Amino acid sequence: MSWRRWTWLNEGGLPLLITPILVIIVRLCWLWPWMELLRRWLSPSYPSPFLPIGSILLLFVGGAWLARAALARTRSLALARIWVAASGLVVVLALLWWQYGRGTYALWDRQWLWQVAMALTHWQVELPPQLLTLLIAAGIWLRSVLDGQQQLTREGVWRAFTTGVIALVLLILAGQLDPQGLPAYADRWMVALFAAGLSALALSSLELSRFTGFWETQKQPQLQLNRYWLVSVAFVIVGMLAIGLLLGALLSPETVASALSWVSVLLNWLGTIIGYLLQILVYLLFLVLTPLYEWIRDQLATAELPAPVQLPEFGSQFDPFGDQSAVQLSPLAAESLRWVGLAGLVVVILVVFALALRYFRSSRGDEVEETRETVFTSELLQDQLSSLWQSLLQRLPRARRDPYLSLEGEPDNRRAIRALYQALLARANALGFPRARAQTPIEYEAYLSTIYPGDKSAWRVMTDVYLDARYSLQTPSSEQVEQMRQAWERVQADLTAPGSTGPSEQSDRDFS
Repeated sequence: MSWRRWTWLNEGGLPLLITPILVIIVRLCWLWPWMELLRRWLSPSYPSPFLPIGSILLLFVGGAWLARAALARTRSLALARIWVAASGLVVVLALLWWQYGRGTYALWDRQWLWQVAMALTHWQVELPPQLLTLLIAAGIWLRSVLDGQQQLTREGVWRAFTTGVIALVLLILAGQLDPQGLPAYADRWMVALFAAGLSALALSSLELSRFTGFWETQKQPQLQLNRYWLVSVAFVIVGMLAIGLLLGALLSPETVASALSWVSVLLNWLGTIIGYLLQILVYLLFLVLTPLYEWIRDQLATAELPAPVQLPEFGSQFDPFGDQSAVQLSPLAAESLRWVGLAGLVVVILVVFALALRYFRSSRGDEVEETRETVFTSELLQDQLSSLWQSLLQRLPRARRDPYLSLEGEPDNRRAIRALYQALLARANALGFPRARAQTPIEYEAYLSTIYPGDKSAWRVMTDVYLDARYSLQTPSSEQVEQMRQAWERVQADLTAPGSTGPSEQSDRDFS
């Protein structure tokens, strides 16, 4: 190992492993204070946290790992969903036993499950902690499963960081309404959230620059994960956190009041001026409305008032019901309602699991599911609109139709290369070998080279240069334009009608 260069940092798997861990820490930093605040509000008699910190971390890591393992080792997506749902149920039940039945019952003893069910159904004033533990554990498991189905991107990191910041802002507002204030060590959790979130954003930005830089320049980017990058990013993050803590210590309410005291004279003058303006406006308003008010009062004084309407005594109609006592439910009915409520809660959790697992997809893209088209699906509507647009275009005069995209606004080299490729498409279309809509340029090159096998290198040069000019962010060079012209001259000599015509295809609008 070279400690001078730290070459082990340049491995791509290291940031891909650290970034998800940092995102998990970000979520833990806002989830833990909110759990403590909910415990204070909803279950004040319960002294311990709903879930230990280690259990929360294991839920996040275990759900993501199980999701990736299920997608990699199962034969179908439906089987992977079954594994994930069943394992989630087992994990949540195991956490309930660990938190509320471990000290009294063994795991295989069903008495602890009965005790949890009784606690969920028989509660009076405050919510049972078992209910909140069940909901929180199920939510964390679903979140971790959905995270594990695909690679974490920079958008996912931004979304997790933004959610954490919003949750902390709401936590601060809730703490202002609570007489006891914020939970213990809430300020430390905030600092940890910003440190982990900024580090995750830095690593995800580094990975994004690697991929985009290699795609744009076809070379390794200059920005790499080394000790200089780590020291710079760490210095910036520590500096930002230090400045934030310093401003938070200085800009207290007393400091803000003393800083604004020097403008009190200006504010008083401004208030006096606004008061005089309001008095003038009110005087003018009453000067206009006073005659109208006096006229309306005189008209009302001379008018005769109608006789009051005699209403029946509605209260006497309800007197017979006042002597009746309130309806009391039987103990059996009350107990049945409790268990029906518990069954409804279980059904709601299962429905949420099912709806969340509908978004559980394979990242390989090779899983095909049976879908049923309806009238309101976006795919069917797009196909119908496309067919309608094509039929309208075919009715237009031939002179007004342009089968290619406009080259206006393109750089000179890019426009020259695309114009030569459009000339190739037009010539091949005239010979009866048009490019189909579903054909890529590489597939079209293989198709034409089988019909005109004279100079295959020219076909390859035209395709490669066109793809670079069409999809690359870099402007093509003059050498590429000259290569395109020379290849077009060689291909143009071979583009004659062959003795045996190939398969004729319906010409479609080309988007070259």
